[in-house]
Amino acid sequence: MPQRFYITTAIDYVNGRPHLGHAYEKVLADCIARVHRQRGDATFFLTGTDEHGQKIARAAAEAGKRPQAFVDELVPTFVGAWKTLQVAYDKFVRTTDKRHEIAVQELFRRLNDATSPKTGSPVLFEEDYEGLYCEGCEQFKQPDELDEQGRCPLHLVPPKKIRETNFFFRLSEYDEALLKHIENHPAAAACATRASRARTSSGGSRCPTRSRAPRATSPTSGPTRCSTTSPRWAGPTAPTPSGGWPGRARSADPAPRARTSSRISTARAAPAPPGPAPRSRSTPTRST
Repeated sequence: MPQRFYITTAIDYVNGRPHLGHAYEKVLADCIARVHRQRGDATFFLTGTDEHGQKIARAAAEAGKRPQAFVDELVPTFVGAWKTLQVAYDKFVRTTDKRHEIAVQELFRRLNDATSPKTGSPVLFEEDYEGLYCEGCEQFKQPDELDEQGRCPLHLVPPKKIRETNFFFRLSEYDEALLKHIENHPAAAACATRASRARTSSGGSRCPTRSRAPRATSPTSGPTRCSTTSPRWAGPTAPTPSGGWPGRARSADPAPRARTSSRISTARAAPAPPGPAPRSRSTPTRST
């Protein structure tokens, strides 16, 4: 029986032209999407570009251009590359798209208004975070994630120790419901290692992380590999707006601990909207 199937790749940083690593991921995701289309599944394949971040701001400054103008020049090289490789996505999203900006604003408006189920506290809390930050990965690193010389093993550069104010989600108030869900639906945690970490975690993972691998979902099929993300007891949401949000008391939550992974994976999630009718070949076009 045909099912609904959704797959998304990482959205690529537009601080340079696309390279082989970008292409590998898109072709892999495209192959998975094509298999599901051939099965008759209503398939939706999403990809796009991440046009915010320090790497982009730095690259734009080095080029003597404003960030928006810089990414506007580079995005067509990504669209063109996937057209050449016949990557048949259904939607190409840019994080500077107005529709995306409105959706993000609405998400944070709802979070700002929400209260937690146990204590009735705001689900977002403002707090300082200090850690070792790799600008190349745009992630905070734990000491055991660095090489013997204290460098990021991917970029071979020592991370910078920085301190910043951020908003965090009070996920610890949802731990019982989350653990019960994992017990009743083991596939939701994607692999035993991640599920075990969720069960034994007593602190909080509050450092910014980003999942960079294709993720696929189906209402009936379980995951085929470990997910790139694990349950976090608290996670950062967004940089503090100018002046902050009123009425926010700082939390005394425990010290942060972070774990990240960059393995390509598929993961289970809620069903996505139906995609187009099955097709054997198509040429993707950029959507706005």
